[in-house]
Amino acid sequence: MRFIASVAEEEIYTGLKADPNFAALDKELVGSPLSLMVTHTLRPTAGGMAAGLLSAVLAGSTLGLIPMVSSERLVIKYDVMLNGRPLTSYTFERTATRAQNLWTVEAGGLGKAGMEWVKSTVPEAAAKIAKDPAVLALRQEMDFYFPPNAVAASH
Repeated sequence: MRFIASVAEEEIYTGLKADPNFAALDKELVGSPLSLMVTHTLRPTAGGMAAGLLSAVLAGSTLGLIPMVSSERLVIKYDVMLNGRPLTSYTFERTATRAQNLWTVEAGGLGKAGMEWVKSTVPEAAAKIAKDPAVLALRQEMDFYFPPNAVAASH
């Protein structure tokens, strides 16, 4: 299974590879019909947009003495794709409010707490994908056409 991620690629990859169900996961498996794509979106919440604008004006007018406050919704999505079409998908969401100094704001950054949360989704996503009926049916079909013992014996 090919692995692609838009955020925390190494951390998520390492976490998934630790699970026996994802031992064959590979970032370099170009052309594989089966892939796991992890994507993220980071959007300001409705209240966060108003608070962010006000705090940005205040932070700018005080030359950064007052921190900028942002409230964002972080969404991590794990998609299992078969021949480019969705087989199954799992989404994890979190809303977080952060106060940052005007001069150290990360453009599109998740921050330390956000990155820790992203990494914490890996075990739950791995467990859900491994038990997903569509994935189990695909695994059964692959084992029928390509028995694991025959593959191991050919090496």
